[in-house]
Amino acid sequence: MPRTLARLSAPPSYAALHRIAQGVPSSPWLEQVLYLDLKGYLAEGVLQKVDRASMACSLEVRVPLLDRRVVEVAALLPPHMKLRRFRTKHILKETMRGRVPAAILDRPKKGFGVPLARWFRGELEPLLRDACAAASLRRAGLFRPEAVQRLLDEHRDGRHDHRKKLYTLLVLLLWSRRHGAA
Repeated sequence: MPRTLARLSAPPSYAALHRIAQGVPSSPWLEQVLYLDLKGYLAEGVLQKVDRASMACSLEVRVPLLDRRVVEVAALLPPHMKLRRFRTKHILKETMRGRVPAAILDRPKKGFGVPLARWFRGELEPLLRDACAAASLRRAGLFRPEAVQRLLDEHRDGRHDHRKKLYTLLVLLLWSRRHGAA
């Protein structure tokens, strides 16, 4: 890894994260976590991705619970109304009880899944195999080609679902290739 980092034109920067962390309220702990979630994960991550993906498909996306007025009111609520026994959005769920079916209010959170497992066995397999070619892996010096080959084979054969590992590996290898780090 030090060899790869030395080849980068600039070292990794965490300046943006440090700027966000400087604005964290002093207490209570839940407010700190919510602030970091709002400024970091949501603003710098999820919402940007939703915006790009929706614009690419000419879709207009709304996030009603992130309306400025709703967020301001929610920020003023005491912590026990936001989280109870690790159940998030407590006050919102209780307010909607009787108006929204319990099966919806009480179900676990579910993200938007991309069918990577299927794609890596189908249309994206050639890209994945090319990026994970033994010669490329040896040149980069970060991964053992035989270990990566085992992941590819197990995934292709349906013995294991390695989609998350393979996606992370693919993105890193493509990024390395683009920026001359491998």
